[in-house]
Amino acid sequence: MSLASARQLWANASPEKRWAARTILEGLGLVVALVYACIVTYPLRAAPAPAILPTKPERLGIPEPKRRAIFAELAGDEPRARKESAEKFPGDAWSIEDERAAHERDRARDLASTRKVSVSDVYLILDEGIREHWLAPNQKPLDATVVPLKPRFR
Repeated sequence: MSLASARQLWANASPEKRWAARTILEGLGLVVALVYACIVTYPLRAAPAPAILPTKPERLGIPEPKRRAIFAELAGDEPRARKESAEKFPGDAWSIEDERAAHERDRARDLASTRKVSVSDVYLILDEGIREHWLAPNQKPLDATVVPLKPRFR
């Protein structure tokens, strides 16, 4: 059937036949749209359910005992670092703290290397230990205060 003959057939059809043809075509269109929607959304509907989250997730993918051990090693070095820094910069609180932080940075790098974690993870573990008031080897939580900034001039 050519397009011209289809137009003529449509023009000569009664209103009831036109309505029936439109209804059938709209119904077919709706079926095609639903089938397409089912095909497109299949991957979403067929995806497996997500795994059940543990009640106490391992932060950073590191078990808590290992995080506590890393914290203890880093915190255990702090008294020595404070003492050495105070000897190097007597009476200058900001310089003492700056030097202590440099010791902490070096120790964090060493721990990251020996424990096979990133330096960022070591600092995040230190932060967690301070926030959660984990005890350092001297059985006291770390001091979370910061000395006001006063740069050194040489």
